[in-house]
Amino acid sequence: MKQQPPRSTHCISSASSGVYKRHPLSCGLALAGALIWAGYCTVTARIAQGKHGVTVFFILVALALWVKYGLEGGGPMDFTAAAIIYLVLAAGAMGAGVLGLLGCDQQRIDALHEGLSTEADVRAQFGEPVTIWPEADGSRTLEYNRQPMGHQNYMITIGTDGTMSALRQVLTPSVFAQVQVGMGQEQVRRLLGQPAKRMVFELKQETDWDWRWIDPPAREMVFTVTFGPDGRVLRSGSSEKLPEGR
Repeated sequence: MKQQPPRSTHCISSASSGVYKRHPLSCGLALAGALIWAGYCTVTARIAQGKHGVTVFFILVALALWVKYGLEGGGPMDFTAAAIIYLVLAAGAMGAGVLGLLGCDQQRIDALHEGLSTEADVRAQFGEPVTIWPEADGSRTLEYNRQPMGHQNYMITIGTDGTMSALRQVLTPSVFAQVQVGMGQEQVRRLLGQPAKRMVFELKQETDWDWRWIDPPAREMVFTVTFGPDGRVLRSGSSEKLPEGR
């Protein structure tokens, strides 16, 4: 049997190189944006104040690109093979920034140690908490929210001795199981942290709170708690997240 020669990647690499040569500024901006965002996330946690601006970041990038497009005179959008390759390269560069974001929290967690790290250490890694919850024993729980773009919410407890006694990611089935019918909104908020979305259904006199979470290894889920007109839990449960637009 005659063996087929291996497929050459010369055409693909040449096309990619050609796209970069024709659009060095755009490709360079996309790569720089990814690197800057990854650096912001991993190096400047204190500046981030425990939050992230993924949505704002990509909105500003999109606006900048549209302004650039307008200043250059606009013109028709031709979806040629070269243009599609350029879009894929730009998306890959932006995706690298998102991957940098995904590694942020784990690096921060690895830098903290129960019984040793102080509240100052926690704030240095995670920034200012969204909320500080006082506990009955005199300790305090610092809430760090990653909704709606992320899939985690962290509750970090600082003991009466000033050191970290617990660091918990609370958007998990075991914590969801603690949500019971009749609980108030503040109890749920304290248990799960700030939700990704709140929806009010006036005719039904119900309010839904949604939290995004991951069912390992990568199944995107939404945990929903429904409150009645008195602000008490009527029901709760998880469902698979539907694709955007459905």
